Amino acid sequence: MTLTKNTKEYIEEKKKQALYGWEGAKPVHLGETLRDEMAFWGLTQADMAARVGCSVQTINRIVKGRESLSPEIAIKLERAFNDRPDAQFWLNMQEEYNRKKEIAEILGDIKREV
Repeated sequence: MTLTKNTKEYIEEKKKQALYGWEGAKPVHLGETLRDEMAFWGLTQADMAARVGCSVQTINRIVKGRESLSPEIAIKLERAFNDRPDAQFWLNMQEEYNRKKEIAEILGDIKREV
């Protein structure tokens, strides 16, 4: 299967979800977006692992939100999806998740102190 469909609208929606400011919502790991992308293209975790050149376990941990995305895997995802979404998109999502998770932890600490 060649990944040539235009996903610009889908990607723009994901960017909006991932790149807007803190709104108090539970942080969403980029694994959910990866799972959505894989479903859109009809790819299994094994298919994705083969395209990315990593283990199925690595893809599984990312999809389940148990592993952070490295720059290397972000670049490989970009290539696997024919440059859409690009590596920066994936890295921005990871950074946003980390930031929101940290804010949620800080807010939780503040609530416990008060």
